Amino acid sequence: MVAHQPESVEATLGEELSSQLDDAVSFEFPRLLADFSQADRHVLDFCAPRVWAWLSTTDAAFEGDRQQSRMHDHLERALDYLLRSSFERSRLIALAQNRLSGGLGEPFALLWLTLLLCTAPRQAIGLLEQHLGMLDPPTRYRLCENLFATFGDRRSVRFCLDLSGQDFTPAVLLSLVRLAYAEICLSDDIDRTGGGFFSPTARDKAQDGRGAVLSALLARTGAEAWAIKQAMRNDPLFAHFKDRLDQIAREKAASESEGPPLADSDLSQIELYGEAPQADCNGMFRLMMDRLADLQHDIRAHEFSERSILVGIQKEKDMQVWFAKRLQERENGAYRVDREALVVNDKETDIRFLSVRSNAKAVIELKLANNGYSVADLERALEDQLIGQYMQHDDWRAGCLLVTMSKNRTWRCPDTGSVIDFSSLLKRLQSLAASLEVRLNYQVKLAVVGIDLTA
Repeated sequence: MVAHQPESVEATLGEELSSQLDDAVSFEFPRLLADFSQADRHVLDFCAPRVWAWLSTTDAAFEGDRQQSRMHDHLERALDYLLRSSFERSRLIALAQNRLSGGLGEPFALLWLTLLLCTAPRQAIGLLEQHLGMLDPPTRYRLCENLFATFGDRRSVRFCLDLSGQDFTPAVLLSLVRLAYAEICLSDDIDRTGGGFFSPTARDKAQDGRGAVLSALLARTGAEAWAIKQAMRNDPLFAHFKDRLDQIAREKAASESEGPPLADSDLSQIELYGEAPQADCNGMFRLMMDRLADLQHDIRAHEFSERSILVGIQKEKDMQVWFAKRLQERENGAYRVDREALVVNDKETDIRFLSVRSNAKAVIELKLANNGYSVADLERALEDQLIGQYMQHDDWRAGCLLVTMSKNRTWRCPDTGSVIDFSSLLKRLQSLAASLEVRLNYQVKLAVVGIDLTA
C-alpha cells in the first residue's frame, strides 16, 4: 500500500496515527505505532515524519501515574520507531540534549538520557557529569539505579545500548564504570546467595548493569584500553577487587594471545622440524627464547664457536647483524626475522621475530655491556625503550633485552652503592622484568638474557 497508494495511506492511516499520538494519554496501547514499528524500512521511513512531528512538539503533559505511564510508553515507542528507521540521528541527539538542558529532574529524563547514550555516548556522559550533582541524594540514586538497571535487564527497554559499539570507547566505558561504582555502591548490594527464588528488584538489575559495564570495558583491547586497565588497578574506587581485576586481565590477555588453529601445512611443519609456526604472543616468546638458548649454547660449547669473533665486535649494529643472521638461519619456516623496523615515534627495533601465521611479533633489544652502560641505563632500556617504545601495539607483546659482555667489568648498584658483577646485574634486570609483567597485568611477556663472552 505504501509503495503503490502512498496518498491514500497518508490520508487514512497517517492521520489516524497522528490522532492517536496527539491523544497519547487516552490510549493504553498505541496500536498503530506498535504495528508500524514491526514493518520494513520503507514503511518505517514513510511514517517517520509524522512520528517526529509529534515527538519534537509534544509537551508530554500528563495527570497522575496512569497517564504518566501511558505517555512514557508512547515516547519510548516513538523513539524506538525512529531509531529503527533511517531518520537522522543528529536530530534525535539535538532533541535529547534540548529536553535535558533543564537538568535531570524532569519526569522523562531517564528516557532522553538513554536515547542520548544510544546515539552520542560521549555527550551523554558529559551531561551526566554536569547535572548529576545538582540532584538531591534520593533522586540522584533513583536515576542511577534505573539507568544501570537498563544495562542489566535489556528486556525491560525497547532500544538497548550496545556497549560493544565503537562509540563506547574505553574512556567512555571507564566513565560509566566509575559512575556505576560511585552510585551503585558495593556496600549496599543485595546478596541473594542461598536465598532461594526471588523477583529481581531495580537494585538487583542495577547491580547486574554495573557488572555489564565493567565486563564491556574489560573486554576491550588496544593501547587505550590497556592503559585504562593499568590505571584502574591503582584507583581507590576499584581497590576492593584489585586482585580480581588482575585475574580478569590475565585471563583476557591469555585469550587475546590465542592464535588461529593449525592448518595442514603447519602439521607438515611439525613433522619436518618438530615445531609449528606460532601465531600468538606466548608462542612467539617461546620461539624467541628457544632460539636464544640455542645460540647461547653454541657460543659457549660448539666446536665451531664464533666467540672469538663476537669478542672483537664493539658496535651494536654489527652485533645485531650477527645475531639476526644466526636467528634467520634457524627460522625453519616457523618465523621471519628483520632488523631496524620503524615503530612508535620513528624508533627502530634491533631485531624482530615475525609470525608467519598472524601479525604477532617478538622484539629483541640488544646492548653491549662494555659500551659504558650503567645499571640505570639498562633498566631504562628495558622499561622505557623495550616496553615504552617497542611493545605498545597489541601485536607486540613479547620482548627480550639481550646483553652481551666481551670484557670483564663491574657496575655500581644505584640502591646501595655496592659493586656488582655481570651475574648480579642480570638477576637485577630479570627481577625488574618480572615486576613489569606483574605491573602490566601479564599482558606482556618479558625476558632478560645475558651472554658472557669472556667465559
